[in-house]
Amino acid sequence: MKGRFNVIITTGIPVLESIPAFLMAKLLRIPVIIEETHWYWPSTLISKLMWPINKLMCSKTDLIICPGKRAYVYWRSLGIPREKIKIVHFYTSILQPTPENIESARRIRDKFSGKVIILYFGRLIKKKGVDYLIKAFAKLERS
Repeated sequence: MKGRFNVIITTGIPVLESIPAFLMAKLLRIPVIIEETHWYWPSTLISKLMWPINKLMCSKTDLIICPGKRAYVYWRSLGIPREKIKIVHFYTSILQPTPENIESARRIRDKFSGKVIILYFGRLIKKKGVDYLIKAFAKLERS
């Protein structure tokens, strides 16, 4: 690392580059912020091997930022003090409410009038919990 930094922001494991970044920052007494999205820890062999490192990094970091309440509650349940965890929503919409966008949305709504439409934006991976939504919607009565 060249230069002097005020803070190092890195992700948690499984991004392996976060380990040397974390160690260098700690050696240089630079505050570290870890972006941590986990709300459960996977049970794969690699995850089991990396868990102690990730938990140690998160317990020794200056701040953990989580994208939502689930990750926040998870890390709190592991003993991380509340003052070391903040919820920061990582993603925002760049769509501006212009007259054209509003009209386009209205046309789409009209196309599906009277129907319930559920949109999901995200990766289709287990930790996102989409399977819970699919199972719940399957149990709803059709009207």
